[in-house]
Amino acid sequence: MLRPRSAPHSEAGKAFIPFERFGDGAYVGSFDVPEATIAFYESIILGWIAAAELTVAGPMQEGGWSNGDPSRELQDVLLLRRTGA
Repeated sequence: MLRPRSAPHSEAGKAFIPFERFGDGAYVGSFDVPEATIAFYESIILGWIAAAELTVAGPMQEGGWSNGDPSRELQDVLLLRRTGA
């Protein structure tokens, strides 16, 4: 998930996975295999979450991809809950 803190690293090519723009609000690690590594802006993901009638149930655990720390889990992790649950 591209957040205000992680997006500049990625866009400057300083992230562990250097993403490149792939359409409106989407970034990929490789144009050859775009589905292997893909990132979207936080606002887009939060919109999808709301449209699915879900809410974020806790803080996001940021993956190591965004700060160049390969010792951490690379993927961002979000815990979601059904709205009203």
